[in-house]
Amino acid sequence: MAGTYVSGLHSAEARRALAEVLLALFRHWGIHELNQAELLGMAEVKSLWEGGAVPNTTSVLERAGLLLAIDRMLKQLFAEEPLMRDKWVEFPNVALGGRSPLKVMLEGAEGIRRVHALLEREMQR
Repeated sequence: MAGTYVSGLHSAEARRALAEVLLALFRHWGIHELNQAELLGMAEVKSLWEGGAVPNTTSVLERAGLLLAIDRMLKQLFAEEPLMRDKWVEFPNVALGGRSPLKVMLEGAEGIRRVHALLEREMQR
């Protein structure tokens, strides 16, 4: 899983920038605020929407890194289909037992890792 952990974000300024990127991603994916918090492993994300920084915790930064890696792979897989790239997380996926990637990712860090691994396999085809 090289390159998925967002490290080196010790300054609040860097983590505020990360929050902006994540919130833009969530808007593109159409993720509800409650699900945004769940994806990041946070109680709430209101502070991020108000300009706050992503918490400097390993678990949140790992999830953030994985989500950004998932987005990066989707951009590569669907370079010519931006709508598909943004909606992919909502569609049932046979490789995920017919569940949507979003539902799997909402199960926690392991679910996010599972979706990430699925996309890594797709990238290798």
